[in-house]
Amino acid sequence: MSVTANWSARTRVVDVLWHSLSTTDSHLLVLQANGTVKLYDVSEDADTPEQTVSLFSAASAGGAGFAMSQAVSFCMGSSVSAGWSRATLYVLTNTGQLYSLCPVLPRRCILDLEWLEDLLETVEMDVREWQAEEYETSECIYTPPELVDARAAAKWLGQVLKLDSSKASERLYLTLPASLVQPAAAQGPYLFQPEPMPASAGDYDSDSSDASSNVGANVHAADCDPDDACSVQYMESTSGLGVGLVAIAYCDAHVEVFADLEPVIGKWADTSARGMHMRDMPVLATLASIDLTVKPLVSADQANDNRQIGPVALMADSLSPTVFYALHSHGVHRVDMRRWTRLLERAIGLSSDSGRSAALEQLVFALDGRRASPTEQSGRGALVRSCVQCVVHTNPSASRPSIPVVGAVVVDDVYLSYSLLALVEPNQLIGISLPLSTDPAVEQDDEEEDGVDKPLA
Repeated sequence: MSVTANWSARTRVVDVLWHSLSTTDSHLLVLQANGTVKLYDVSEDADTPEQTVSLFSAASAGGAGFAMSQAVSFCMGSSVSAGWSRATLYVLTNTGQLYSLCPVLPRRCILDLEWLEDLLETVEMDVREWQAEEYETSECIYTPPELVDARAAAKWLGQVLKLDSSKASERLYLTLPASLVQPAAAQGPYLFQPEPMPASAGDYDSDSSDASSNVGANVHAADCDPDDACSVQYMESTSGLGVGLVAIAYCDAHVEVFADLEPVIGKWADTSARGMHMRDMPVLATLASIDLTVKPLVSADQANDNRQIGPVALMADSLSPTVFYALHSHGVHRVDMRRWTRLLERAIGLSSDSGRSAALEQLVFALDGRRASPTEQSGRGALVRSCVQCVVHTNPSASRPSIPVVGAVVVDDVYLSYSLLALVEPNQLIGISLPLSTDPAVEQDDEEEDGVDKPLA
C-alpha cells in the first residue's frame, strides 16, 4: 500500500482506522502528519485513494516542519449516533486543537434509512428557522452562514435518499456518485469551555489493588512533549440516545473529557467559503479531567512521581459506550464514566434553559472540585468521579525498563466472553476478563431511590 511517493516527516502516517459504514468492510482511512486524510478501498485499489481531504490549507501546512501544528490522531463518531457524528471524522493535532470533517463516507456505503430521514427533517427545520434572518439590501442579499449550511445539507440528504427510491429496506446499500462525495470542509478548531485545568492526582477512584502505570523513567517519554495531545476518541453517553463525548489524551498521563452539546452538521468545501469569516467556532463543554497516575506496586518507588508516560492511545469499549481504554508505555487503564453520564443526560434533558445551564454548571463542579473553593464544594455536594483501573501493568518498578503496550482489542465472544487482549512488546499477548456492565434499568432505579449515583460494585 503506497500512501505517499515523497515521504517526509510531514507526510508520515500517524493513524489509520477502518470506516464503519463501508458496505464491503474494505475502506481504510489514513491520516498523515500534514493533516491529509486519505480513504482507500483496499479491495479495489490499495495504492490510489478513493478520496483525499486536506485538513490544513497549503499556507498553514507548508514548509515549517515540526514547528507547525501536526495531526496526530483521528476517530469516527459513534456508529449508532442519531446525529451527523455518525459520518464525522474528528482530527486532533499535537497542540490539542480538534477539527471535524463531515460527512466522510465511502462511495460504497451502508446507511440507515431512518437516520437519513431524521437528519433531513432536522435540517429542513433549520432552513425554516434561519430563513427569517435572511434579508435584502440595496447592494446585496445577506444570507446567514447557518442557512447556507442547512440548505446545502438538505440538498445533499435529499439526493442521497433519491438513490434508493424504493426504500424497501431499513438499511440502504448505496453507491454514491462523484457529486455526493465532494470534500468536506474542516470545522474548527473547537473551543473548549471552560478552559481545561491541569490534572492532579486523586481525581478518580481506584481500587487499592490497582497497579500504577506511572513509575520510573520512561525511555519513550521523549517521543512527545508532556503538553502534547496524542489521541482522540468519540463516544456516546448511551447507545444512540445520549450526548456525544470526546476524550483527548495527553502525554503527561491525563485525559480530558468533553461534551458535544452543539453537534456538527454536514459542510462542504464548495459552500463553506461564503461567509466563513462570520462563522462561530464549534464548542465542546469541558466536563472531566482524568489522571492516569496511581501508586506503584513496589513500595520503594512510592515517592517516584514521573508523569511522563509518553504517547497514550485511546480505544472505545465494544459493549459499553461510556467505557474507554488508555494504552501507553506502562500498561492499560480502563475508564468507566457511568457514574456521571446519567447525570449529564438528566441535565441536558431539562426543558428550561436556565435549569439546564445551572445543572450543567453543578455537574462540572461535581466532576472537578478544583474549580471551586472548599466552601463552594461543600455547598454543591460530593464530587462525582470516574472509575479508573489499571487492568494491564507492564512496569512494576522504576528500576526496570517500561514495556509498551502496542495494541489492544476488546473481545465479546461466546467462547472468550467479555475480555481484553493486549499486545505487549516484543510480541507478547496478554488476555484478561472484564466485568460485565450492570443492568442500566437497575442502575436507574437505584438512582431514583437515592437521588445520586451509587458507586460501582
